[in-house]
Amino acid sequence: MLKVKSSIFKGLNLGAPLSELSDQGTLLKETTLHAFMACLPIVSLTQTCFLKLFLIGLIMYNIEVLLRNQFPHLPGLQNIVEGRYGVFKTCPTKSLQTHKDAACVHWLVYCADKTGQVSLFDSVFDSVSDDFKVQLAEIYTQKHTFKYIMQIMQQQKEFSDCGIFVTVVFTAIAFGPLSF
Repeated sequence: MLKVKSSIFKGLNLGAPLSELSDQGTLLKETTLHAFMACLPIVSLTQTCFLKLFLIGLIMYNIEVLLRNQFPHLPGLQNIVEGRYGVFKTCPTKSLQTHKDAACVHWLVYCADKTGQVSLFDSVFDSVSDDFKVQLAEIYTQKHTFKYIMQIMQQQKEFSDCGIFVTVVFTAIAFGPLSF
């Protein structure tokens, strides 16, 4: 079970598929959810999630690509849009990456320094799900066990802020002392 640092996600089962999440006690059926998402503007930079806005995967991916164009030697770029169903390549020891959690509802940043120590930056949780631990292990070691450090960072106050927090942390690390 994930420990929640912020009150935003309390009571929400983040491991459930979106079709099972409820809005004010009403279960959303998968067809209703698809109809709801189909009404959203296609050109929007954000996606609506129960009338809240959050940065969609394609925008987050493009933010990462822009930063990588500025830092061409910054290793670790993976297709983050694939989320939990993606097949990830092994990252080099020194890398920086944005990623959606295993439930595909929350953005975080992870990086590995030249010693191989992996740090996670999360604006809501102080631990990660078992599914995400397996993803990280596969990305860095191709094994199912893995050690990492959860770094302390500013906590978000709104449900939809994780994409902004991730962008700021990613940028700070890219410009920071790791000197990619």
